[in-house]
Amino acid sequence: MNEENLKFLQNALKYNGFGDSLDAELEKNIRAGHLQFMLVHFEEFIGGKMQYNLYFSKGNQHEMYFLNKSDVLLTKPDGREFGRAFYFENGKGFTKKEVYNLLDGRSVNKDFEKPGEGKYNAWVKLDFERNTEGGNYQMRRFHENYGYDLEK
Repeated sequence: MNEENLKFLQNALKYNGFGDSLDAELEKNIRAGHLQFMLVHFEEFIGGKMQYNLYFSKGNQHEMYFLNKSDVLLTKPDGREFGRAFYFENGKGFTKKEVYNLLDGRSVNKDFEKPGEGKYNAWVKLDFERNTEGGNYQMRRFHENYGYDLEK
């Protein structure tokens, strides 16, 4: 087992808001050598219950595992459900709390990087009226090129 890879994934989970609650299950699955596995995390917020299904897979070369995506479901107190897939890149993505805020209809401020163009900051909001081809709610980004200026 690649100890550095395990530490990297544990830190990715911590950075994304899951703390160390999934560390033991993560290590167990990696030690077992599964090609793919899923870890499930439940969380209760004031506005509803969240279920996070975190998907990991083993790379084709070496013994490296990757955190690929999470399928997240928010169940509101009135029974309405809102779900979406969120993807990770190098262990980074929307945090557990940011995902909750997006599914609960709020905007999130986030730094992004566009290949070849560099980093930029934007406000992100889900459009619950429009879906992507994959069935996810459309994600809308508002940045300075959009004409949005927080200071004003």
